[in-house]
Amino acid sequence: MKTDYPVIIGGENFGCGSSREHAPVALGASGAQVVVAQSYARIFFRNCVSTGELYPVETDVRLCEELKTGDEVEVDMVNNVLTNLATGKQYQLQSLGDAGPVIDAGGIFDYARNTGMIQKA
Repeated sequence: MKTDYPVIIGGENFGCGSSREHAPVALGASGAQVVVAQSYARIFFRNCVSTGELYPVETDVRLCEELKTGDEVEVDMVNNVLTNLATGKQYQLQSLGDAGPVIDAGGIFDYARNTGMIQKA
């Protein structure tokens, strides 16, 4: 089943209890691309980066109280801004820093191969 919602909005400690890589893989397989939350469970964040399935972006605003299911938003990863397309209201996002290129590459192993850290198969 594919989702109509490529952006997931969460609250604090998103992904808590998901100690396996299956959580971001399942969300990515369903069509989700980005999760925007106040904070993440450490292992969920790490699994998002290592699998390259989802961009786990943080914000200081509790967006799950600002937005509702079906609101159309745009996530600008270059400028670190989420925009509510109906209202034009913008929310600042935190940069992914060094994790961004790893996710862009498709995960830690693809990143390592692309940068010459390990040999390509």
